[in-house]
Amino acid sequence: MSSTVLTTTADRGSSLGKRFASPFSKKSIFGGQKQSDEWHQQVDFSAHALRPSDKRFPWPILEKHTDNYLKKKGKLSQTDVDIRLALLIETHDALDVAVAACAHAMSAQSLRALLNVELNVKPASYYGLEMYLQCLIAANHCNPTSVTDVEAEWATKLLPYATHGVGAAGRYLEGLCEALKGSNIPNLSVLPDFSILARRAMKDFASQLEGMKLRCQWLTAYNCIAWMQTLAKNSPVVTPPGHLLPEHVLDAQFPIWRVWSSWRPNLIRIMNLDSMDSTKRGVLPDLLCLEGPDFIGGRNATLRDGLVAQYGAAKRLVRFRSLVIEVPGCAKKELGDLLHRTASLLESSLKGGNNLFKLFVQLTIARPIRLESLQIIEATIKFPDALQGPISEAILELYTTQSKIGGQHFSSLCLLVVTLDDDRAETLREVLLRPWLVQGIEMCLRECQTAVRTHIDSGLAWTHLALELYGLSHTLKNSVHCLPLLNATIRAQLDVLPLAEDLRIIFEIYEATGGHTTGSFSNSNNVKASLEAWYIDRLIKRGFLKPDPSMPVDSLLWFWRTTTNSERRRLALFISKELQDAEIRRECFDHMHDLTDQFVSEFLAIIDERWMKPEESCIKFAKLLSGADLGRTTHCFKSILYNQLNDLGDHLLDHTLHDMKAWVWAHWILNLNIIFADFVTNTKIFKPSLLGLKLHKWTQQLSEYLPTLTRLEEHLGDHHVAVQCILKGGEGLWEGDLVEILKSLDSVSEWPAEKLMQTIVGQLSCKGKNACAISACCRALLETSEEGLGACQRILDSVHGESVPKVVAEIMVAGYLQDEDIMENDKSAIVSLTFLLSLDLYETQIPNDKLREAAKYYEKLEEEIVKEADRLEGITKALKARDPRGTAIFLEQLGIQDVNPLDEELESLPVGVIDAVEKRGPNEIEISFPLASFTDLERAAMGIGSAKTLLLRMCIDYSTDMPANFCTHLDTEDDFGEEHTPWVCFDGAGEPDKQFCRGRCTALTWQLNRILHRCLTTNEDIGIADLYDFVTQRLLVLPHCCVVCGMSHSAKQATLRRSIPCQSSSCTAKWNKTPLEVRIPEIRSDPFAVDILLTGVYAAAMSGRMELLPGCPIKTTQQVIALLNKLPPLSVLQKATSPTAELIIAAKEDNRAAEQLLSWACTHYRGFVASASGLCKIPGLPTGTHQFVLANASPSLESAFAAKLPRYNPTTRVLFHGTSLDRLPSILSQGLRTLSGTHLQRTGAAHGKGIYMAEDPATSFSYSPSAVSWRNSGLNNMRVLLGCEVVGNGRSVSGGIHVITDERSVMLRYIFLFTPSAYSPNANHITTPMLSAMTALRVGSV
Repeated sequence: MSSTVLTTTADRGSSLGKRFASPFSKKSIFGGQKQSDEWHQQVDFSAHALRPSDKRFPWPILEKHTDNYLKKKGKLSQTDVDIRLALLIETHDALDVAVAACAHAMSAQSLRALLNVELNVKPASYYGLEMYLQCLIAANHCNPTSVTDVEAEWATKLLPYATHGVGAAGRYLEGLCEALKGSNIPNLSVLPDFSILARRAMKDFASQLEGMKLRCQWLTAYNCIAWMQTLAKNSPVVTPPGHLLPEHVLDAQFPIWRVWSSWRPNLIRIMNLDSMDSTKRGVLPDLLCLEGPDFIGGRNATLRDGLVAQYGAAKRLVRFRSLVIEVPGCAKKELGDLLHRTASLLESSLKGGNNLFKLFVQLTIARPIRLESLQIIEATIKFPDALQGPISEAILELYTTQSKIGGQHFSSLCLLVVTLDDDRAETLREVLLRPWLVQGIEMCLRECQTAVRTHIDSGLAWTHLALELYGLSHTLKNSVHCLPLLNATIRAQLDVLPLAEDLRIIFEIYEATGGHTTGSFSNSNNVKASLEAWYIDRLIKRGFLKPDPSMPVDSLLWFWRTTTNSERRRLALFISKELQDAEIRRECFDHMHDLTDQFVSEFLAIIDERWMKPEESCIKFAKLLSGADLGRTTHCFKSILYNQLNDLGDHLLDHTLHDMKAWVWAHWILNLNIIFADFVTNTKIFKPSLLGLKLHKWTQQLSEYLPTLTRLEEHLGDHHVAVQCILKGGEGLWEGDLVEILKSLDSVSEWPAEKLMQTIVGQLSCKGKNACAISACCRALLETSEEGLGACQRILDSVHGESVPKVVAEIMVAGYLQDEDIMENDKSAIVSLTFLLSLDLYETQIPNDKLREAAKYYEKLEEEIVKEADRLEGITKALKARDPRGTAIFLEQLGIQDVNPLDEELESLPVGVIDAVEKRGPNEIEISFPLASFTDLERAAMGIGSAKTLLLRMCIDYSTDMPANFCTHLDTEDDFGEEHTPWVCFDGAGEPDKQFCRGRCTALTWQLNRILHRCLTTNEDIGIADLYDFVTQRLLVLPHCCVVCGMSHSAKQATLRRSIPCQSSSCTAKWNKTPLEVRIPEIRSDPFAVDILLTGVYAAAMSGRMELLPGCPIKTTQQVIALLNKLPPLSVLQKATSPTAELIIAAKEDNRAAEQLLSWACTHYRGFVASASGLCKIPGLPTGTHQFVLANASPSLESAFAAKLPRYNPTTRVLFHGTSLDRLPSILSQGLRTLSGTHLQRTGAAHGKGIYMAEDPATSFSYSPSAVSWRNSGLNNMRVLLGCEVVGNGRSVSGGIHVITDERSVMLRYIFLFTPSAYSPNANHITTPMLSAMTALRVGSV
């Protein structure tokens, strides 16, 4: 389209604002406005929103504006006037208004040419039609020779029909027909422009209708052609001569209009079908097209009627596109009825949901349309909406797979069988209750039975399949119409179908036995097999279950109905598995109701232990039965214990002898005797070894020596072989020897000889072969003197000593025997002991080789003793020579265009600097300083966030005396490329204290701006390289200098991270005037760090003691509390553009005091608190714990602590301190102090004055009460625990408690906040990571 295209109605809307604007613009006041612009403004202002077709249109005023315009141009020819006015019209927003203003002064030929060029209505959209019609009206009014009155009349008539978009062509044709009705013209050639538009509109309208036909958009099409039906209805019979009718035009250029005008659809139906989504519409194109016009005969109301009308041949199948209609009677009426029923069912299926629609599609589109199919759909629709979907799905699944119905269709069959019994399903029964459905039901039932049986036989999970089979069987049994049609075998099986409650109990029992998984009763094969057989008999194969008294199903069913106690049910399952005798089992079930809950619980615990520890389980079971009622309870359950004893056999005897103490074992055997008294005395039956008569008699005999056996066991130790041998007993003489040994031990009870004799008895072998020798030795010891006992003891010690040769003991024995002072009774005892120990006996002379061997042993022993003594002495001397404190620490460790001066300087920059400098303008440079060395804590403290580079932009003009100017920015600022307003370093000017350039101010840039000002004003000739080095060095030490004046804090040995003012009041005052987000960057980056500081201040104020808030600008605790409670949530301050503005809103008249208090709370301690993260975050703390690090305290505290560290290899340790939150502000500002004996002492000082600290956080945790916080805090009701870094150990007063008297050797590093329900952390878990983090904090690596 050319630049002179007409503005559309929609386009004019955007230009109205320009037209309504005042003609007196700013530009016209100051001059310089073009005359054409003035004309446009005047015309728009005068016309306002009126159009040439409006009666109140200001024709004279507009013409006057044009006349004034031409007058200002001077004398012009008509050609010049036409050119100038055409240009005005083409450039004006409202083309019709411009024509109305200029047409009177233009020639008719020029005006008509302009209109013809502008006749450019957009094809298929008709944008610009209304504007064109308005232009014709305007041209006719002002210049009638250019546009005829007929054209203007038609333009006026067509205006109501002028629109754009999809229906524009039809509306234009409708308007054209209306205009033709009221006109008396022979043809359209008298109106060529309208004729051209008519031809285009008919072509477009035909294309639109064809598209609606293809998409079956009948409702839209009907609305578009409604005027055609009216036109055809009112068409005159006789045409007057020389008169052009609308029908003539349409017949000539749009003949298909007659078919559309004859269309009489069912409006309600096409309205319902119009709401169908595109997916469904795409499935039914051929069925939907039957609702459209009759394109077959052209005379019928719809295409459906046309299809019926043209049906004449005797065909059973009628095909229309993809549709196939089965007409058994070959009659038109039958075909019409089928099609009309199909259309009605389509409407109903659309209302019934997706499943009903899917059924309709499958029975009418995917298959021939049959009367039976329609009956199925009609019968389905009779059911309520909630049932239509499931029923439709079931019918569709079964009807479409008639010959393949099987087990996979059980759910559909169940639903259909139930549905067929409904009173509303009479038609469904007539259509569906056929042999194919009955055979399908029988096949499904057989396949379900086979599947369950296969899963049972294969050991797979089967209960879910069994439930499905029962559901189908139960449904069939209750069916009125389907059951009589099934074969006799199936009906007989259904007759024994169990009750649903019985089946539920059976499955519950089955799951309790372990079901298909391995559990406590996974070995209960007899119970599970019985349950499976019962199910097969009742639901799969009648007669499968043979009468068998050992099968416990009936007993379990009875017991399950009579009790709901889960523990007693478990016990019943165990009994069913263990007891095969039905009579005893039923007696046990009866008696279980009388058992106490404690007995049942203990019994089940024993059963649970049986599979992992069968021996322990058997022992506990015997103990349980011996302590119970010895009547019915023992009678019922002792068979189970007997089976266990029989299964374990001799292994249980050996186990008890090995694991039990002597008196426990004896009592256990006696308990067995009580339970199985009749078994023990019966010698005619086979019994387990533990029920042998001989063992029980021997145990009864041992019972009088139990105290002696107990002392022997205590001396020899548990599970000794000698004690086991005595408990097990022997036969004949061996048993007599054991009795003699026990008598000897009993006779020396509490005597000096008892220990020696017990040691000798400990030599008894497991089979008792040396019982006779031990018995003789014990008798000899009874007559031995005290000296003889000592000799025997030494002989035993030498034999049992490590690395002592046997010859040493033999030499010792020979010495005693050859000593004339030894009594004969003593020598007899020594000889007996020698024989027992299998030593060689030398009563008269000792062989020399034996003597030499013994002497060699003693020489070697003497040498080792001397060597060890020398080593111990050397260690002692070395330790004494060392510094005790240093030793303790050591041990603890074992754990570029025109060349100018600036360009020359840039070219001469060193390699390390030139890469960081970039020229931005003739006298402007930008220097980049990397911030990669800044740790996360330093970034948070200085407020630089994720910035990677500091950018210093400078203007250096060597050609003038203009001082240098600069501005600093971070690379994270989004608008860095915009215009800058740098700081000019005039002599005598004050240092910058506000943000002078755009961008966000931070503590780093604020401090660096002042440093740069001082540098540039005192060193006017400083070079770029020197400035780069200067800034680089200052960036490394920013926290060590006053943020205002730059004076050093004198803390070189300490690691500082936050820039703060010095002690000067003027510096503090100037710093406090900076924005809150500069002073306290945590407001945006770490609100929880701000919250803990405010929480400490609030807790101190709540205590009512202002001495806990040293230096607080608010003078009363009540004011502090009130101001804190007026603060908005920190999340609001964090997101606010100006936190100060938010304080004004929240605190109102107290906003200055609130800001003052907030600033003081976060800065008074002159350090930096941050939420712990990264390496500093300690793992393993309870959920809900907040942890913070004191990244650095005040410079004075850090310097004092650093001075206490050893110069070489400085090491510290972690100790904990518990306190209340009200002490936190003073601890942060003054450090931990010794307040013992003052009014600020919180707890006692049992070990004197000092700071009490603990190695275990649990100890300190008990001194940490919870505290409330300010109103909008996120840290309410928390407990505080302090983690401290300590030099040395202080004074250790008790286990893990240290009293530190030197306040300078303690530095607070961690602040932990715990919830009231939190547990104390484990010292072993947190101390090591805390020490690593503290070291990293101290050396500045984090």
